[in-house]
Amino acid sequence: MENVFLKIGKIILSILIACILLSLFALLYNNSGPKITNFTGATASKWDGAQFVSNMKEGLSWFITDKNGFNNAETKNSVDVLIMGDSHIEAVQVFQNENLTYLLDTNTKYNCYNIGISGNYIDSCVKNIRKAVAEYQPSKYVIIDLHDDSINTSIDRMNEIISGAETASPVMFEHGIMNYIKRIPCVKPLLYGLTNWINVGVSRGGNTIEKLSPFPEGYAETQKKFLSIVSDTAKENGIIPIIFYQPYEQLNPDGTVTYKTDEVYFERFASTCEELGIVFVDMTDSFKWLYANERQLAHGFINTAVGSGHLNKYGHRLIAEKLAEVMQELEEE
Repeated sequence: MENVFLKIGKIILSILIACILLSLFALLYNNSGPKITNFTGATASKWDGAQFVSNMKEGLSWFITDKNGFNNAETKNSVDVLIMGDSHIEAVQVFQNENLTYLLDTNTKYNCYNIGISGNYIDSCVKNIRKAVAEYQPSKYVIIDLHDDSINTSIDRMNEIISGAETASPVMFEHGIMNYIKRIPCVKPLLYGLTNWINVGVSRGGNTIEKLSPFPEGYAETQKKFLSIVSDTAKENGIIPIIFYQPYEQLNPDGTVTYKTDEVYFERFASTCEELGIVFVDMTDSFKWLYANERQLAHGFINTAVGSGHLNKYGHRLIAEKLAEVMQELEEE
């Protein structure tokens, strides 16, 4: 019996030592930390305030979130420009001084604030925009990210948001012992890695994306009501809404670059924005210029496939420059 307890003790000790060593590694290599519910409603979730984040899995970055739990160098007392979006805006893949919010903030006269969070696609941004604007009270602009994963939001999803029928899903394991376990640095990477391994070869079609051309019946009317939430919120608060579109690129064997834009949905979205007075900014020409003149793509990193994944520092820089240019033109009108 004594030998059994000794063996069990050795196993427990081995597990603890392994967790400590893995956690030390994960802390520097891939530590995104746990997300918590954002009770302001501006986003569904956020980080803890002053959360240390590291990433060497896709791109390279280390930074500390602001006291609100978002990727900003500082918390603003007043906000001129509120920037909403998903993981591209969250910008875990680049250093804090390389993301578009930081660049826009430091190179313009505006106080810019980033509430980008992974999974916060344009459907979620539209759903949360009233509460986000009420919480941060931007005085000039609200900016939303759009890309090829979200430009064709399904008619059912848009109707769900228009009706206000959806209720927020709570963050998993936010309370109890699991809340403490998920805060161990090695746990999240191990669970994500295990999940990805189990799902190898499994189709992951998103429930907000619809690849249909021509449009389903009533799509244009529904999209107008959907985006009217953005334009109406902006009008009610005396600010200008901007949606910028960043296309995904593909580097071809012959050295040329093509873009994965669904032209039918792109034209429909741009037209609806124009009709509603939403400033629509297309980054395609800027990305083409980047490759033609600097031989760089706007997505992809030295530790990923070429041109795949999230915005890199070149993409962030170009978007910041373009948005600054657009806002300058709007000020001069």
